Amino acid sequence: MSGLEKWQDAVSQNIASTNVSGYKKIDTVFNSEGVANMSTEDFATELEVQLVGTKNKTAFTQGMLTQTGDPMNVAIDGNGFFQVQQADGTTLFTRNSNFKIDNNYRLVNFSGNTVLDEAGREITFGNNKGDIDISQDGLITVDGVEVARIGVYNVPDTSQLLRAEGGFIASPDMDVGAVALENPRVLQGYAEQSNVNPITEMVSLIQVNRAYEANTKVISTLDQIMGRVNQNLAV
Repeated sequence: MSGLEKWQDAVSQNIASTNVSGYKKIDTVFNSEGVANMSTEDFATELEVQLVGTKNKTAFTQGMLTQTGDPMNVAIDGNGFFQVQQADGTTLFTRNSNFKIDNNYRLVNFSGNTVLDEAGREITFGNNKGDIDISQDGLITVDGVEVARIGVYNVPDTSQLLRAEGGFIASPDMDVGAVALENPRVLQGYAEQSNVNPITEMVSLIQVNRAYEANTKVISTLDQIMGRVNQNLAV
């Protein structure tokens, strides 16, 4: 039942984030391996904690790319992440590409975090004003003048990425080995939708509720049986 509660929390977050650009859904994995061959002593020990283990995993599959017509929307087609830097210097990996230019002429994301180029530097436009064009390899030009190239970084082992507000951060005790892709494919005027399927999540929510109700009935039945056993032993 504890695992089912975690699953419900994950499903609820997925549903709430359906319309968040670049959001990656949370999958809940149940693990009860070894229970069948477990000794009586081990079973009692595990039962005091949690017999069925649960773990949340992030599904990094690509969401649907939707044309927005906004030149400041840049979606990644394929593998990779944008890197943005927060005010405290922390670097986030994200697929959310709702960018804009702030008052300091820097390219920032929806949270105001600076977008980094392929060398890990912030992207600034300076006095360049005009029509912004972003090629498929990430090169930014303003009226034909090159400004910078948006960095698209590959993370070989995405399991080391930890979920954070606005994206993902690298595990503090692990080097995720992020490197800038030499030939990225980005699409200007497109946004990546979340990879959440609302219908699937609603079905999962129903499954969670039914499983929780079934477990509640089992516990209630066992409690009644134990009560009768105690009464008979007392006699």
